[in-house]
Amino acid sequence: MFTTVFKKIQIFIMLCSVFALAACSSTPDSDVPTGTDIYIDSIEVFIMESFPVQASVLVQGNLADGCVSIADMSVVREDNTFAVTIETQRDGEMCTEALVPFEENIPLDVLGLQAGTYTVAVNDATTSFTLDMDNVLQEDSTESETGDRVTLERTACFGTCPIYTVTIYTDGRVVYDGRDFVDVSGAQESQIDPADVSALVTYMQDNGYFELEDAYNEVLITDMPSAITSLTVDGQTKRIDHYFGDESAPFVLQQIENRIDQLANTEQWTGAEVQTTGGLFGQVIVRGLETAAELPAGTVITVRLEDVSLMDAPSVVIAERVYTDITQLPMFYDLVFDLNAIDPALTYAVSAAIVDAEGNALYWNDTMHPVLTYGAGSTVDIEMVPAQ
Repeated sequence: MFTTVFKKIQIFIMLCSVFALAACSSTPDSDVPTGTDIYIDSIEVFIMESFPVQASVLVQGNLADGCVSIADMSVVREDNTFAVTIETQRDGEMCTEALVPFEENIPLDVLGLQAGTYTVAVNDATTSFTLDMDNVLQEDSTESETGDRVTLERTACFGTCPIYTVTIYTDGRVVYDGRDFVDVSGAQESQIDPADVSALVTYMQDNGYFELEDAYNEVLITDMPSAITSLTVDGQTKRIDHYFGDESAPFVLQQIENRIDQLANTEQWTGAEVQTTGGLFGQVIVRGLETAAELPAGTVITVRLEDVSLMDAPSVVIAERVYTDITQLPMFYDLVFDLNAIDPALTYAVSAAIVDAEGNALYWNDTMHPVLTYGAGSTVDIEMVPAQ
């Protein structure tokens, strides 16, 4: 009998070694399979110590195997329930057969919610959290005056992002309220030139602030902060919630946010430098080619951001980066540029030039790749064609 039991144990161990699957041991009852590709082990809501409070849900679990990745995450609130959906995609056929752990921190929009208990459902797993008080920012009666004003609120991230609000009134009064991860907490005031405030209001109006969407908060990238701006003119107020993980937000919105910081000089209280640079990202690819394109030794690739507003005049180079000794395409690129050099009323494009060690053209662009303004984004692939 001992020999029979020993042989069964040997067979079980061999099966576990061959397949390397978690199925060789029992799956905890807390694992909630959602389809066949993702298992949710635990969800936990974190409330950050600020006011108004910020909330996020930490999701931990496993993907079915090495070919499965997270494709998209979305959050929809209906009444007191946040429905979080995590969608997966499968790539490739040769996959490791072991479960792949994952962890995602997903922000929840709790601004403006009343005190109470809220449910968070992530696929088929649920938990709840409680707001002890209304999560609504109450304006001081002395500051809720009518008249033109601009506000900016920067919210928490999964890190040490400065959390504060600043209001700029048309008389030049600046009211700051620091909360977390800032050099100066609490209320502070300063005075600036009213003419500068008027110029800021005009800039926002001229760049279509009132025509933008009320929110850009699709969760494409997690753990990012938000910037919430508002403009009040002649009794009309427009408020925009901009989550930095939503790449659909227009570039001009980031420029407006930075201009508010610069005009109010929030750096004197937050200790954080106002962002003055932006970035372009993507790949340099060969159009229609599904395999890698080999490049000769000494190849040089130059990526440029250019002002192409004038059709009958040469383009103006805003930023440039040179890559040397590139051996094949596709190639990932990133290009840093001065935010203040971008005019929302102009048109910009990104391009690439590929030459060999002697300067002879190998590939070039035959189409324009718009970026930044007029609805274009900051992530674009540059399509190249062989030089003729």
